[in-house]
Amino acid sequence: MKAAVYRGPGSVATEDYPEPGDPRPGQLVLRINRAAICGTDASEWAHGPLLALPPVVLGHEFAGTVVAAGEGTPGFSVGDRVVCGAGASCGRCEWCAAGRSNLCAEYRTFGLHRDGGLASYVAVPHDICLHVPDSVSDTAAAMAQRPPIEAASGPKGRCP
Repeated sequence: MKAAVYRGPGSVATEDYPEPGDPRPGQLVLRINRAAICGTDASEWAHGPLLALPPVVLGHEFAGTVVAAGEGTPGFSVGDRVVCGAGASCGRCEWCAAGRSNLCAEYRTFGLHRDGGLASYVAVPHDICLHVPDSVSDTAAAMAQRPPIEAASGPKGRCP
């Protein structure tokens, strides 16, 4: 597949890159329909690595279509259009259990710490994805990004 791979300051190139493969339990593999380039991506290119762990596929704002669903992904089917959150937490630590996954020491952001959406395909945890209504375009969904999970909903966004 093709992907925008960040290798260091001023170094981003479209390259042949391995596909994510079969989804693990709790994962969805998405075919990317639209991805946005964020100020974070531009800052990493111009001044980084600041947060990124190169080499990494950039992009944490994206929408796609489910092409494969691992075991334990209730509510998602092949063909569903989804928007994904920017990152995933462990789901097991004290902060995650308290609904404060943003403070998880294992939190990883797509496009910085894990391969992101500036690629043909990406594997993501199902529990940080939302369905995109037919009335919302892929472009709008990618720009909107998935909203944060409410603290009352408990631990979500686990990295498989």
